[in-house]
Amino acid sequence: MTGFNWSKVPTTLIEMGFMTNPEEDGNLSNPEYLRKLMRYIADGIVVYRGQARA
Repeated sequence: MTGFNWSKVPTTLIEMGFMTNPEEDGNLSNPEYLRKLMRYIADGIVVYRGQARA
């Protein structure tokens, strides 16, 4: 985490669940659930990039 302090480019940390929550921990072991999370993140980046260019 200290790398964020020294980075020369913008960084972000995406938290997608809590392993201390049994239900979320199970979801984070499910490839289909992870693909869905990745799709949501990718879609959000595409939307953000589209807005940033305007």
